[in-house]
Amino acid sequence: MTRNLPVRRVIWTLLITWSMPALWERGQGLIAASIKDPLRLNFACASQGVMADSGIQAFTRGLASRLDDKGVRVWGDRAVAVDLNHDSLPEYLAPLSCGATCNCTWAVIAKGPTRTLGLVDGCVVDLSLARRGWAEVTTYTHLSSSEGTLTTYAYKDGGYRKKAVATLKPHVAESYERCKDNKTCCP
Repeated sequence: MTRNLPVRRVIWTLLITWSMPALWERGQGLIAASIKDPLRLNFACASQGVMADSGIQAFTRGLASRLDDKGVRVWGDRAVAVDLNHDSLPEYLAPLSCGATCNCTWAVIAKGPTRTLGLVDGCVVDLSLARRGWAEVTTYTHLSSSEGTLTTYAYKDGGYRKKAVATLKPHVAESYERCKDNKTCCP
């Protein structure tokens, strides 16, 4: 009976580790999400501190300057650090240009070398991390107080590509509407 105790302890530790909810290591600003719960982000979650620590500021500002006519304001000065591919290194979601209705064009950026993995558009960003491979990115685009669309992006051939678009019914859009620029939705 006592011989199985170390094995049980290891199994128990692994089960707890694999089922942990979203975790934020505040020192690094790196966010890792659990398999079952999508991680929800919005503009209020992006931090200028994360951007400054990342070393990608000049690259991101260059991307943002090319979008200056797309939104009401150009940003490129803040980001959220997220490990999207389980390599223990952060990728960054940086709002580049945002409109008056909360919708932003976000760059998905990787380092080593610094490059963009794609642009995604939306007000609220959901990340669904897989056990292997790259996270799926789903964005909510605000259309009105009770309407919106969900766009899903999948990682393919070195970048995020649009996979599907769906129009939401008002009762589904409501949960996303509550997260517009709301810091309580941040991890």
